[in-house]
Amino acid sequence: MWAAPRFAVVMPTAKPERRKFYALADSTEQERTRLVMWVARLHQWATAQPRAVRFAEGVLDRLDAFAETLERTAAEQPEAGKVMLARLTAMGVKVAHARRGRPPRDAGRRAA
Repeated sequence: MWAAPRFAVVMPTAKPERRKFYALADSTEQERTRLVMWVARLHQWATAQPRAVRFAEGVLDRLDAFAETLERTAAEQPEAGKVMLARLTAMGVKVAHARRGRPPRDAGRRAA
């Protein structure tokens, strides 16, 4: 069973030249509008029907063991480390979701 991912990782291939924080490119508003429309279509596709997530046998137990280790060792971490660990279990579950599959290539595209 395919499950829709609940997060996205964006990894640019290049870094643009730095510009002043208040300076926007001429196309920024158009790009933002296109992105918002694409995300809205993707959300509509993702929520159009119930999508159950099923993990392979043992996966949830392994994630729980990971969480237990984090809980045990968090007290030994400096404050900055505790902040970093606070959401690590949830992120591990999300990575496990993502490993289940990918949305179809046309998931965020408008129907013709």
